[in-house]
Amino acid sequence: MKSKLYSLLTFCGFSLTALSQSPGGVSGNLTMWVRANSGVTTTGALVNSWQYVNDGTKFFTGTGASRPTLATSTINFQPAIVFNDVHELVGPTGALAPITAGNDSYAIFGVWNTNSNKNLQRVWSQTDVATSGSGTSLWMYSNMGATPLYGNQAEIGPFVQGIAAPYPMNGRWNVSQINLLAQNSNDVEIIDNRNISTTPAIAFSDNANANGQGLRNISTLTNIIGQRSPGVAGGEGFVGNLSELIVFDRPISGAERNQVFSYLALKYGITLHTNLVTSGGAVTVWNTTTNTGYDNDVFGLGQDDGSGLLVTQSNSEASGLGNGTGRTAAENVVINSASGLADGEFLLVGHNNAAVGTVQNDAFVPTTLAGSSRLSRLWKVQHTGDVGTVTVAFDLNGLGISTANANSFRLIIDADGDGDFQTGTQRYATPTIAGSIVTFTGVQLNNGEVFSLITNVVGSALPVTWKSFSATEVNGKALLKWEVGDVEKSKHYEIQYSTNSTDFSTVGVVAQNGPATSFSYTYPGELAPGANYFRIRQVDLDGQYIFSRIAELQIKGELSLNLINTIVSSNALNIRVKTPNDLQLNLEVWTNAGYKVFSKQQTISNGLNNIQLDVSSLPKGNYILQMRTGSQTQSAKFIKQ
Repeated sequence: MKSKLYSLLTFCGFSLTALSQSPGGVSGNLTMWVRANSGVTTTGALVNSWQYVNDGTKFFTGTGASRPTLATSTINFQPAIVFNDVHELVGPTGALAPITAGNDSYAIFGVWNTNSNKNLQRVWSQTDVATSGSGTSLWMYSNMGATPLYGNQAEIGPFVQGIAAPYPMNGRWNVSQINLLAQNSNDVEIIDNRNISTTPAIAFSDNANANGQGLRNISTLTNIIGQRSPGVAGGEGFVGNLSELIVFDRPISGAERNQVFSYLALKYGITLHTNLVTSGGAVTVWNTTTNTGYDNDVFGLGQDDGSGLLVTQSNSEASGLGNGTGRTAAENVVINSASGLADGEFLLVGHNNAAVGTVQNDAFVPTTLAGSSRLSRLWKVQHTGDVGTVTVAFDLNGLGISTANANSFRLIIDADGDGDFQTGTQRYATPTIAGSIVTFTGVQLNNGEVFSLITNVVGSALPVTWKSFSATEVNGKALLKWEVGDVEKSKHYEIQYSTNSTDFSTVGVVAQNGPATSFSYTYPGELAPGANYFRIRQVDLDGQYIFSRIAELQIKGELSLNLINTIVSSNALNIRVKTPNDLQLNLEVWTNAGYKVFSKQQTISNGLNNIQLDVSSLPKGNYILQMRTGSQTQSAKFIKQ
């Protein structure tokens, strides 16, 4: 039996308050960060408290009838806090207020919307309303719906000089930043998803635009969401939804601004028309130059532990209603169910801005499919890392396209990414249909590929139609069975195997046997404990191919996790893992409050493996170590003294 010792990544610089996370990886002077997908306590839907992400000791609180509500799946499957003019959440003030008293420069980021033309609205305020120049607010002024503008409210008459950026009143969402600068003129920058790729809107704090910094002297008397001041319902109450609010006690610009906006755009499915980067800015996961012509309605899946970002299902805010349902005649596309998503991995798509709807043009389809129709719109893929296979769904409501016959539809993927389906190699997938939604599962989308939807198949046979595929254990071996149709052009079936649902290798080939449509295959190899994954790559005589869905087979095995020292008084947590096979593990450390503070992939070998974690920088407290492989999860508790 083998015994191995591994030293894993040290918890360098870890602090319990920051939890090693910050929006876009920007942590300097981060004083307030709330997001609706964490830290919200409710009675029914009524919000009682909203905990800071960056400081678990701080909360916004709501009481009685003034409490807003929590709504799920409001924007890109994310929740939001709903305010209706009389609602408020009150946060820490004085020395605990997010902006220090008298500070002249700071930044406020928000993700919000409204469908109201109410004249005056405050999303968030820190102010002493009785003193001129004492405040700051994310403030809207609709001018009775005529020329709606938003910006900063510094409590300096005539009060509207701090607004300059237009906002929609139809429920469309805003990712915005108000940047206050330590200067007397043009001291208010307003940046949002509509102008970040061009020029910020510029406003000023005093009406003469000559002494803005001199007149501003921010107070710490109030810190409130939804109102101008606590207990004063109505008047300037917010009517809308708020999903995220971030305050830095300094201005944010340049690369750091792009990092914060990238995090918010990726999370909420909002297009910026700028490069999108990971936390820290080191990796570009959407490049507007590489994807020229496709930088429209950009969205996708991704995980970035540095930002606490995990997007497992997504659509564009422009075409989706929040819960995956598409806006009428908007041709909404949803991507979800990545089989191998991990930290630092992303799959993003954007379209070519073609009109929605289907078109019959032989130049738009392979020559073998002359007469077929497809959607005019093309989607291009940028794939960072390897998220595995995904599910892609098109919502065709309002487009006048019949979904009665699933055989009329195919997902078509152009492997060379030039958008010409008459050159290079194409792949296809067959759908299932529910109402107006056409869904494709187990789809591999590689970097640079382009895809669209064939809506009326005409012409020669496409790759086979998959009817069923299963994997079962028989006498310790995997028995695969599949049934197909339309086999006229089929050449063979390649059996592919994986232990992580991402990295597949071909382990066998079954030839097409005349008109046969039912097949079976027994995998001769050893099965790993936990999850084993199989898929079939069907290949036609002309080289075209199509994948089956991924079939998962669970095998019970002798995989065990033990902590040698459950009470850690030194710097090391010693872990013992026993396995009969070589495996890839995910090791994670969580706080009892549900925050992940460490994540590491670790390869272990057959036998007994001793793994050592350096926890010298981990604060005292109770923690949970979680070990995952495939779909198996084991946990153990430990205490750091």
